[in-house]
Amino acid sequence: MFICMYAKKDLELLFKEKVQNLHDNYAIAVSGGIDSMVLLHLSAICNTKFTPTILTVNHGLRSEAAQEALFVYQHSQNLNLKCHILNWHGEKPQSNIQSSARQIRYSLLLQWCNQNQINYLMVAHQKNDQAETIMMRLERGSGLDGLAGMQECTYLNGICILRPLLAISREELIHYADTKNITWVHDISNDNKKYKRTLYRNILKEVDNTEELVNRLYKTSVHIKRSLDCILHYVRLAIDEHLEFNNLGFIKIKLNTFFNLPEEISLRLFTYSIMSIGQKKYKPRYHKLNNMFRKIQNNDFTKPQTFCHCKITRNQKDNTLCITREVSVINNKTISPYSKTSIVWDNRFKIRISNPNTHSITVSSLNNNYIPENLKKLDREAVRCLPILKYQNKILAYPLQNHLIDDYINELEPIITIEEVLIKQNFINLTYNNFISKEHLL
Repeated sequence: MFICMYAKKDLELLFKEKVQNLHDNYAIAVSGGIDSMVLLHLSAICNTKFTPTILTVNHGLRSEAAQEALFVYQHSQNLNLKCHILNWHGEKPQSNIQSSARQIRYSLLLQWCNQNQINYLMVAHQKNDQAETIMMRLERGSGLDGLAGMQECTYLNGICILRPLLAISREELIHYADTKNITWVHDISNDNKKYKRTLYRNILKEVDNTEELVNRLYKTSVHIKRSLDCILHYVRLAIDEHLEFNNLGFIKIKLNTFFNLPEEISLRLFTYSIMSIGQKKYKPRYHKLNNMFRKIQNNDFTKPQTFCHCKITRNQKDNTLCITREVSVINNKTISPYSKTSIVWDNRFKIRISNPNTHSITVSSLNNNYIPENLKKLDREAVRCLPILKYQNKILAYPLQNHLIDDYINELEPIITIEEVLIKQNFINLTYNNFISKEHLL
């Protein structure tokens, strides 16, 4: 049998090493397939400080989905593990079934984790999945981010996604399952040749030495990740010299020095600025990103432009590029009556709100509403994207106001206070590879 990079280490020991440093309870996504059933078995027999919860999804998009969910539930019960079946009650898509099933599955899994204060979600991606992913991304012409492949730890919607089996081949998992008499179900949609992943899976099966090719593709992703980590290190070093994170929730790029940087560094500084302000989980399409970058580089800016939910303005006086939020895409939030709360608003600010009223009020952007005198002196586009409190069409409170009356806060009036500006931390998160989303999860 082909030996993985961990050279003859026991699979159960490997799993225990991966999970022993977890600081909280975790959930495991189990579909009933070979990979996730091995993961289920490993979690049951490897005693750790925290007990896993098994999650399985019935998306209802295939006739076998409900039966497969019940299969997982029964096996979890037999192993004395708590299991929840997450049922999808939304509209059933008529096309792109495999992609839709994947999106539904992760939507339900992440929603459950967030609602139940579970910070870790374990999934069963393995080495062959990684090899298939690398081949698919090579075909697309992906850059380093894509060719680094899936990571053992990534973050999505505030949940840490863990892949403890990523260095283990499918053949090793099958051998382990046979040895331990683990049963599993076969998803016939994985055999459908109309799906790109199935095509590459079949290509890998047809070569003379599948295991050697899978291992080489896996090692390639490891080497590329190491190179990517190096680049991201230098991106972080360039932040303070070339960017300014304004307390009004926007980013300025200092163009006098910006284009003296190696292009890979300057392009990433621009990309992560766009993602931080525009609330984008995924990097913009390269051709669109490159076109905008060239416009900036060539000073081809006659007027402000919108891009990926951002407004980009070039200031010729101080030779800076100002990236603000596109005000029209900012969502409102409702605040309950008689409440004092801190919330994250537009993922740019942590704000403190006091609502002494008997009715709910709304947090919205200032936009085209009246701007008070003390805010008129500030950057207008940034001010328009600040949060205010409203009831119906009446403005109840602005941020950045002095709420003191004779050294006391008037608690009979609604108040909105900006406690923290989050854009720099959001930006820095993107410079760590496990925060970079290349595509929707498998």
